[in-house]
Amino acid sequence: MIKLFKQLLLLVVIVAAASSCIPNEKVIYIQNKEDVAELGLDTLIELSRQDYKLQPNDILLINFYSREQSAVEKFYPLLLRTNALGSNMARGGGGGNGGQQNLYFTGYNVDKDGNVEINALGRIEAAGLTTEELKYRLEDLIKEQEGVNDILVNVKLDGIRYTLNPQIDK
Repeated sequence: MIKLFKQLLLLVVIVAAASSCIPNEKVIYIQNKEDVAELGLDTLIELSRQDYKLQPNDILLINFYSREQSAVEKFYPLLLRTNALGSNMARGGGGGNGGQQNLYFTGYNVDKDGNVEINALGRIEAAGLTTEELKYRLEDLIKEQEGVNDILVNVKLDGIRYTLNPQIDK
């Protein structure tokens, strides 16, 4: 009798586990529950992605590239010119900090007014622009003010890395 009860219990557990599985196509992750109920399980809500706009306190990695070392070195802060750029630019570079230094200390900071201060160019308004828009603005300014036509600028957003561990209250 006990053996039959154990077998029946095992069968119930297996049936329950098998019937609770749904295919991955039917699983909707991180969706608005009201919208999912209206649309059904086969339709996903498309997310509209917007480019990030720079804002005060953002930290940027800005690199300047040109065939001539003298054309780009004046745009870098003195610290980067003497330490990091010497070896990169000597190899034909115009490169940046090569990932060797912490951008918190050597990156370009968007100040509280939304400006980035770059040697030889002064303060440039950056808040409200995407990194790509800032890149083209810098290239245009350098071509206009400095007369360097073969300039390329690379702008990347960086900052202090952190990890969030959400704590769920019970």
